[in-house]
Amino acid sequence: GIEGKAAVWLDVPDKLGKESKFGTSRARSIEAIQIAKLLDEWINSEKGKGLSFGVISFYKSQVNEVFKCLKEYGITEATQDGQWQVTHKYRYLDGTSERLRIGTVDSFQGMEFDVVLLSMVRSIDVENPPHWLNKDQDIHEKHQRIFGHLMSENRLCVSMSRQKKVLVLVGNADLARSTLGSEAVPALHKFYHLCREYGVVL
Repeated sequence: GIEGKAAVWLDVPDKLGKESKFGTSRARSIEAIQIAKLLDEWINSEKGKGLSFGVISFYKSQVNEVFKCLKEYGITEATQDGQWQVTHKYRYLDGTSERLRIGTVDSFQGMEFDVVLLSMVRSIDVENPPHWLNKDQDIHEKHQRIFGHLMSENRLCVSMSRQKKVLVLVGNADLARSTLGSEAVPALHKFYHLCREYGVVL
């Protein structure tokens, strides 16, 4: 199990489901489904009863996707005006501090939770890269097209430092550990190797 492990990578290979584009935002529903499953397991476990949880994504569409998937477990609900919220049962720890927050990086500024799940969203098949990658385009532009917001160092730093006990990265491990990943987002690349050596890869 993940007892005592502070670094966890929940691998969601590209073949399980692609990322989708919604206007300027993105989502990857297979990641949201896996997050909901894991969160339901952990938050309702003996150990999870006294812990606070955060689910972070760089994309608003993915945040909505996670809310939607958690509804199946009775952890979230839609409000009358069509917004999402955490159900009463999961809202507070000891009646005062927030027990579960699901949002974009910016809504986590200055906050900490015991367990944080970070949804990577961005995913390509590293073995059979999309045709637009083979064009000899500028390397930075190439990285930007694959990783997008993940390349924003300060936001990645904020999102990877909100946990008191465990950080779970949810996403395509092949992409993170690829040469592309090491060049474009070294922090993700390093975190994957940290999980392999000292943590857990699920």
